[in-house]
Amino acid sequence: MTAEKAVALAKSDAGRALLKTAAGHVAPFFFLSGTPAEGTTINNGSVFFLDCSQGAFAVTADHVYQAYLSRKEDDPGLQCRIGEVPFVPEERLIDRDPERDIATFRIEEQEVVRAGKAVYNPSPECWPPEPPHQGQGVLFAGFSGCERRLIRDQEVEFGVCAAALVATSVNDRDIVCRLARENWLETFGMDLSRERQFLGGLSGAPLWTVVERAGAVTWRLGGVISSFNEGWELLKAKHAAGILADGRLKPRLLGRI
Repeated sequence: MTAEKAVALAKSDAGRALLKTAAGHVAPFFFLSGTPAEGTTINNGSVFFLDCSQGAFAVTADHVYQAYLSRKEDDPGLQCRIGEVPFVPEERLIDRDPERDIATFRIEEQEVVRAGKAVYNPSPECWPPEPPHQGQGVLFAGFSGCERRLIRDQEVEFGVCAAALVATSVNDRDIVCRLARENWLETFGMDLSRERQFLGGLSGAPLWTVVERAGAVTWRLGGVISSFNEGWELLKAKHAAGILADGRLKPRLLGRI
């Protein structure tokens, strides 16, 4: 899908429906501690759910998991949740790779349902997934910290951040997208067109490749969001091709991701 078509998609009812469907596979991955008296400290990333015919597992960015581990060293009472579902990630870890910036965890489908989300089931012939090509349309949905608020003691509300973009550049490790905010619309109540709006919290969310076949638009997994450069307004994702069907990560060749 070309850049022009991706922009048109973002502005159409069909595009909004596609984004809403994509958002159904991703949830906030957050950890918090504190009391109303002393204040509650919250950090969050995003997490999504896969079942590649060998059981469900969760995927997020490794640096999100590392941030959780670092905080827990100083605060053993730290709580982690996926949505509103309590989750102890260190007890569920399948695999992690700091260089790929991907971590995977065992999860029960009932937990995904309790979080109000769905598991993405790619067809076997589409796994491992190919990254998008340069100039191809992509879309994402995740949970930015700027749309997070504490409702009451340890009850947190998140707003989903979703948009259709274009893969500006693709190499053997990264997928980079420039945030052309002039083409974005208010999505799910969030005005993403505000310049320099911080989008931290998207790390770990899936980047979906938009595919057009015989006039029909669909999508497949393309990458795992790893960072947002506020100064350059660039969203970066790591290839998802290294994720094996059982949730383990494919061993890296020397010098390659």
